[in-house]
Amino acid sequence: MRVGAGGGADERELGQNRQTYLEIAIARCSMNIRKTIATILIASSLAGCGVVDLISKGMSYSNAVAADLERDIGLKPEVGFNWHNGNLQSVTVTFPKVYIGKPLDELANTVRGVVVKEFKQTPDTIVLAFSLAK
Repeated sequence: MRVGAGGGADERELGQNRQTYLEIAIARCSMNIRKTIATILIASSLAGCGVVDLISKGMSYSNAVAADLERDIGLKPEVGFNWHNGNLQSVTVTFPKVYIGKPLDELANTVRGVVVKEFKQTPDTIVLAFSLAK
């Protein structure tokens, strides 16, 4: 209930709510600007140290491995990789099903040869995997 004309308790409360909403909006805008600046700084530092180039090359290498193995074996695998300080730590080659066209050691040698050829260096570990359906 209003008390008196033009200056009751309800109007003061409404004014405080407006100020609170304005302060929240300014704080959110400030946080968004900070996030944007941090993202730009991180992106520029990553671009400067070659991480973006390394990831794009790694993706092209993994696609080439998958294409070569599909041509040689007839199954297209998923190929993942892990780089650490510019050194290829591991490559994981996962086939969509168990391959029975060659003995496992021959398949492993084929995968190893293609990985080394396409990645242009020998990883510390090559993981050969098969996905088993339900």
